Amino acid sequence: PFTHTWSLSVEEQFYFVYPLLAWFTGYSRNKIYGTKCLSILLSILSIFSLTLFIYFYEINQNAAYFLMPPRFWEMAIGCLVFIGIYRNYKIIEIFKKFKSNYFLILLVFSLFLPTSIGFLANIIAVALTSLVIICINKKDKSYIVLTNKYILKIGLMSYSLYLWHWGVISISSWTLGIYWWTIPFQVIIIFIVSFISYKYVEK
Repeated sequence: PFTHTWSLSVEEQFYFVYPLLAWFTGYSRNKIYGTKCLSILLSILSIFSLTLFIYFYEINQNAAYFLMPPRFWEMAIGCLVFIGIYRNYKIIEIFKKFKSNYFLILLVFSLFLPTSIGFLANIIAVALTSLVIICINKKDKSYIVLTNKYILKIGLMSYSLYLWHWGVISISSWTLGIYWWTIPFQVIIIFIVSFISYKYVEK
């Protein structure tokens, strides 16, 4: 029931490393060169991390999937996107000319790519997510969809949904099983438990 918490472990490891990188490059000390140095360092480490991910994916998928070094690039790209938007990097301005709607549609389709090309699907999903974040603006239909009040409520509960969904699925598979007729009840249970967790623990 707790297998999925591996990702929390990877995130926490990243959060231990990233402040050190921010300090070492001068970014967190507001040095003039800090932003540029951090961007360059994150880019180099991301290329190295992505190379590790592709290499390990062929010989040891568990290592590629569950260890922080091969997953570092995904979170680092998020940091680079933030820095790029905040500092108005030229490359960000170029991408902003595109509509986020198309990237969001492609992102949804990428979630259905076969597991046989899992490493490529992962790269595509990260790239498209980054492009949606960079390009989105209030005039886009994707913005209207993603800021829908029901979508936002699910978004607020997303951490709790993430924490509890696999536990319910695991216990269900050991007991009742997972069939077409049980899925609606299991989804309802996941939402009820997640709502309680969000309202009375997380908030």
